[in-house]
Amino acid sequence: MKNILITGRPGVGKSTLIRCVVEGLRERGYTALGGFYTLEIKDSGVRKGFEIHTLDGRRGILAHVDVESPLRLGKYGIDLEGFERVALPGLEDAIKRGLTIIIDEIGYMELKSLGA
Repeated sequence: MKNILITGRPGVGKSTLIRCVVEGLRERGYTALGGFYTLEIKDSGVRKGFEIHTLDGRRGILAHVDVESPLRLGKYGIDLEGFERVALPGLEDAIKRGLTIIIDEIGYMELKSLGA
């Protein structure tokens, strides 16, 4: 088993790279993928939060300025239940099925989940 970790400062393109790798793998016929990536939610060019997208097609809010939550990262309220409802089932299924797992973000928000 190999692990590849991509690190860098916010906004340098880590999530974009991950999405490009996933798209490239799928274009080449490799579909045994599971996991998730995140996207910024922007309004008029201003970041308002983060959305989570699973490789099996589910979506949910990870954090947003409008989320009321005791768990916060700066101005963002963390939607822990949304993360656990969307991301964790896909990860658990991918592990059981022996798929290649893609995880975009192992950070403060994700680590608040007991299931992560």
